[in-house]
Amino acid sequence: MRRLIVALVACAMIFITLGSSAEAAPIRHCSSPSKAIVNLTTRMFTCKEARSIARDYQTNDPYRLNMNEHVTYRNGYADVRLTRYQYVVRFQMVQD
Repeated sequence: MRRLIVALVACAMIFITLGSSAEAAPIRHCSSPSKAIVNLTTRMFTCKEARSIARDYQTNDPYRLNMNEHVTYRNGYADVRLTRYQYVVRFQMVQD
């Protein structure tokens, strides 16, 4: 009986240790596609895809992207966050 309890506790400790190792996708810092877009970052997209999405957003065609949009205006910049499931593109646009 004692061996069974020790074995169960050891198994539980292993499962707890392995089960808590979930991580988010890494954040990629990408080069800006234009002078009006700065600090372009992405999760789950490649940098090429993120630059394309930012350019499409900048050309006033965000509805074609089919992504959720959240924009905050601060200090002459529009902080844009576009999401679809775990896929994220975030950048700042210089305001005129």
